[in-house]
Amino acid sequence: VRILPSVKPTAKFVVNNTICAGDSSLLRINFTGTAPYAFQLTTPNGIVKNNNITQNFTTIWVKNQGKFRLDSIKDATFGNCGGFDIKTDSVNLIVNPIPTFDLGKDTTICASRFPFALSGPTGMNTYTWTGTGTPTGANFSASAAGKVVLNVVKNGCSFKDSLTISTKPALVVNLGTDTTQCDGTVVLDAGTGFNSYVWNANPANNQRTFTATTTGQYRVAVANTDGCVGFDTINVTINTSPTVNIGDTAFRCGNSPAHTFVATTANA
Repeated sequence: VRILPSVKPTAKFVVNNTICAGDSSLLRINFTGTAPYAFQLTTPNGIVKNNNITQNFTTIWVKNQGKFRLDSIKDATFGNCGGFDIKTDSVNLIVNPIPTFDLGKDTTICASRFPFALSGPTGMNTYTWTGTGTPTGANFSASAAGKVVLNVVKNGCSFKDSLTISTKPALVVNLGTDTTQCDGTVVLDAGTGFNSYVWNANPANNQRTFTATTTGQYRVAVANTDGCVGFDTINVTINTSPTVNIGDTAFRCGNSPAHTFVATTANA
């Protein structure tokens, strides 16, 4: 006849059972009974045994998803009574994937393309954008050049990516200094090297030159194939030359008094 101990040894798992891919979790097994202890643990990678645990606990680093089951346990008293094993505790380890994404390569754009739209992955728990601009969930509207960083979290796992936005130099267009002349017309020239030309006085005129026929302010917007733009403005003044009228031909005799001519300048 075998007399079993009145108190059997027990074991309890203490573990963070949700981790991120690439991380590990410390599995602690707390024992009650009389040391030394022996146990058998079934893991996703196979069987783990330890037959001489002198403390009331042991720890194991785990990182593979699946079920961890403590199949049997013995302590000094229970083992001496015939070595009976008892089933104890189990836990499922969940390994969540890292939410990887790519904001894209560093980019150089024309200043006229701001605000510049960026998009992160959908379905995240949180989005944290860093940079000059306006964040709206998975989207970001960059308003200036600089570094933009996105950090996301899903199921406790985080990932971040960044890119740097640089700006190309503005296009330089020069219509010259303000000009004033009498009569005629003024030919304005925006120069070569641009893909399009838009004149405020005639938006349909996609030409590098424009002929000003009246006094006014003239503005041209130019663009290249990258979408970069440039502007310049010039004030043109065209004055009408005055006309002078001194009247009809006058005849006088040698002894006649002097004749006075009067010039009229109505449009001077």
